[in-house]
Amino acid sequence: MLHQTMRRLRLLFCAFLAVAASAGVLLSAGPLSSARVLSIASEFSGRPASSLQVEGPIPSLWLRGQQVYKVLAPGVDDWAIEAGSGYIARYYASADRDVVEVGITLQEAQRKAELWLRWGPPAGKGEYILREGRLLDHDVAGKEYVFQWVKVANSIRMPGHVRVELAADSGELRTFLAQYHPVRTSTVPTVPKDEAVEIARKVIDLEGDAPAYAATLAVEFVERYNLRSDQQVLVWEIAFRGLRKGFVGGEPSYEAAETIVWVDAHTGKVPPGGVLFGGGTDDPQWVARAAEETRKVRQPRPQRIGFVDRFPCWSPDGRRLLFTSTRLGGLPPVAEGQERPRVTSLRVLEGGRLARLTAPIKTWAPCYLSWCALRRNVAVNVLGMVYDLDLSSGVPRKHTTATRRGDQPAWNPSGTCIVMCARRSSGDMDLLGVTVHGSLSSSRDQWWVARTEGCDASPLFSPDGADVYYVHQDPNEPQGSSRWELWRVKPGKVHAESGAPEMIVGGLDQPQRLSWFSGGHRLLVWSQNKPCVVDVDHRSQTRFDLPFLHDPDLANGEALTIHDAVVNPSEGKLAFSSLRWSGKEEDEADHYIYTCDLDGSAVKRVTPLQDVEVGFFQFPETGNSAAGVQLKVVLLGATSE
Repeated sequence: MLHQTMRRLRLLFCAFLAVAASAGVLLSAGPLSSARVLSIASEFSGRPASSLQVEGPIPSLWLRGQQVYKVLAPGVDDWAIEAGSGYIARYYASADRDVVEVGITLQEAQRKAELWLRWGPPAGKGEYILREGRLLDHDVAGKEYVFQWVKVANSIRMPGHVRVELAADSGELRTFLAQYHPVRTSTVPTVPKDEAVEIARKVIDLEGDAPAYAATLAVEFVERYNLRSDQQVLVWEIAFRGLRKGFVGGEPSYEAAETIVWVDAHTGKVPPGGVLFGGGTDDPQWVARAAEETRKVRQPRPQRIGFVDRFPCWSPDGRRLLFTSTRLGGLPPVAEGQERPRVTSLRVLEGGRLARLTAPIKTWAPCYLSWCALRRNVAVNVLGMVYDLDLSSGVPRKHTTATRRGDQPAWNPSGTCIVMCARRSSGDMDLLGVTVHGSLSSSRDQWWVARTEGCDASPLFSPDGADVYYVHQDPNEPQGSSRWELWRVKPGKVHAESGAPEMIVGGLDQPQRLSWFSGGHRLLVWSQNKPCVVDVDHRSQTRFDLPFLHDPDLANGEALTIHDAVVNPSEGKLAFSSLRWSGKEEDEADHYIYTCDLDGSAVKRVTPLQDVEVGFFQFPETGNSAAGVQLKVVLLGATSE
C-alpha cells in the first residue's frame, strides 16, 4: 500500500514538472553564488572575472521583485544578472559615442543579435519569436539596430522578452534587456476570439470601418506600470488598423493609425488601461486614405516650414529674452533640394542685439529654458539631459545622466537647486530635485519632490521659493485626455516632512506653461485651447482671452497661433512663439518670437525676418566665446533602479 502511494506521488510530481516546463516556469533551488555570477558575466562580456565586481542579490523592480546581482564594470552604465537562473536582465554600455554611420545591413545586424539571444531566459518548451527588427535613426544624435523577441508557448505569448540594441556601424552590443515571469494564471480562454474582437471594437478610437488584423492570446500583468504587482491576466490582444481623426495646428486631420485592445479572456471585460492607443502605421492603403480624407476637411497649410524660434524666457529683470532657434545663420548655406541640418542654438536678445550662447546643438527637439533669479545662470534640457550654463564664465554643468534623465528644469529663486520632471521606473512622470553643486552619483543631492501616480509637468517655483507649482494629470484619465490640474508642493528633500502635494484648481485644458504676474499671487497657465489666470491664494481661475493677433508687417496673413506664452512681470508684457505665414501655400512659413501687452496690443516681432548671421556671445568673466560651449545630445537610456 505504501509502495503504491509513493509511486502515485512520484507520478504526480513528474506531471507537475512537465506542466511547469511547458509553461516555461523556471525552478530554482536558490540564488546563484557570486563566483558563478562572475563567471557568467565574464563569459558574456569577454572580460576577465578579476576586472568585474558583483553586489547582491537584491530585489529588482525591473523584474517585479525577482532577485538580481548587480555587476560593476568600467564602460558599463547598468548591468544586472537574474539570480536564479543566471540570465542577463539588463546591460547598458556607456553612451560614449554617437554612431551616425550605418556600416552593416539589417540582415547582418539580425544575425549578430541572434547570437546574443542565448543570454536571455531559457525558452523551455516554448520559443522566442522576433517581434521587432529595425534601424532606429536619430539623425545626428545616433543610430542603432533594435531587435526584440517575445516568448511564445502553445500559441500564447508569455510574460517574457529579449531586446538587443546594436551600434549601426559595427554591430557592437549597446543594450541588452530581458525578463521572464512564471505564469500564475489559467491559460485556457473561456471567451472565444470572435466575441473578443466585437467587444474590443466598441472601445477603439478609429473611424467606422477599421478592421481587426491580429488577435493573439497573451499573459500580461494587470497593472503594467506598477512594478511592485505581479498579478497576471490572460487577454485577447486585438489589433485594429484604420483612420484616427484629430487636429493639427487647430485644423482637422486624419492619420493612418493602429489601436490595440486587451480583452480579458476569462471575463470578456476590457481591463483598466486595456485600450492601448498605438501610433501611426505606414500601411500604404491607410496612408493614402488618410491623406485623401484630410484634404477633404482641411484648409490650405504651408508646404514648407523654415526655421523655428521657440520657448522665449525672460531674464529676472525683464530686459533680456532667451530663446531657442533652428536658424542656420553663421552655418554654411543649404543647397537646393538638400534637407536642413537638424541643429538648434540657444540665443539671447538684449536691446535689439542678438547673440548665440552655445555651439549648434544636434537636435530639433524643443529645449525647455529657465533663468535663475539671483544668478547669471540658465537651465536648459536637451533630449532629457539637463544643463545649467553660467553666463558669466560660459561653464556648463550637467545635472542628469544617461540613466537618470530630466525635462522642464526650473530654478529655485536662490539658485541652489533645480526641480525637473523625471520618469520613475513605474512609468509615472514626477518631480525630481537636484542640488546645483551636488554629485550626480549621490542620492543626498537628488530627491523626489512629488511622487504621485499619474503625470507631473511644468514645475515653477513661487517667487519666495517656498512652494513648487506644477500641472498634474490623474492616471485614470484616458489616453490623450486634455484634462489637467494645478498642484503645489513644498520643495523639501523629504516628502513626508515637507507636506503632501495639494491641488489648487482643476479643469485645465492641455496646459503648456506657467509664469507669474507681478506680485507673485497670480499665475498665467498658458494653453492654446483655454488659457487662464489662477489666483493661488483664493484657488480661483478666470479666462485669459486675447484678440486675434497678426504680424505687424503681414496684416493680411494668417492670424498668429500663440505657443509658449510667458509673462514679463517687470513690464506687463507677454512673449510668445508663433508661425508667421502669408496664407499662400507656395510661400514658406517660419516661427518667430513676438511680444505684446497683456491686452494683446502693441504686437512686435522681436526676432529678425531673415535668417541672418548672428555672432557668439562673449562671457564677461573669462572672455571666452560661446562657440566653445557644447551641450551634448545623449541617446535615450532607461531609468536605473
